[in-house]
Amino acid sequence: MPTPPASSEYFSPIQLGVGIPGGCEAAVHATRRYIEAMPDGYVVAKIDFSNAFNSLRRDLMLRCVADKVPEIYRFCHLSYNQPSVLKFENRIILSQEGPHQGDPLGPLLFCLPIHPDLVQLKSELVAGYMDDLTLGRPTDVVAEDIDHITAREMQTGLHINAAKCEIISHSPAPRASQFSTP
Repeated sequence: MPTPPASSEYFSPIQLGVGIPGGCEAAVHATRRYIEAMPDGYVVAKIDFSNAFNSLRRDLMLRCVADKVPEIYRFCHLSYNQPSVLKFENRIILSQEGPHQGDPLGPLLFCLPIHPDLVQLKSELVAGYMDDLTLGRPTDVVAEDIDHITAREMQTGLHINAAKCEIISHSPAPRASQFSTP
């Protein structure tokens, strides 16, 4: 019987936030080891997305569920094909993007759509834990990967929050234009 794509085998070793016990710790330890052995000219970039779970496009999310985990598609479609009504005091807000906060399927629903983009990155260190992403390789390769992520913003709904990103390097790291705020 084939392995279901929602399993840890589908996401591992890149996305450690779904089905991987101790995934966060694994990402931290892998990054620490990478930094300790990193030669000059290499960088590690810690990427932060602005309001990631509430920004992910639901249409993309539902297409990925239909493609990769069709057995739960009908349930997810019922839950996410229309805006969710959120009430705060006397106000009503229509939530139209991303999985619901507290949804037990939320990590899977978030990680499915971004995983194909993570697989395409050229960095030798690609460690994702939900909406936290760490990349490592020579500066130009990491910059190219960040450009790829930025180019996909319209398709995914995810936008890099440059103010919360960080570059780690043994030598003085150049200020990455990918992280400059407009």
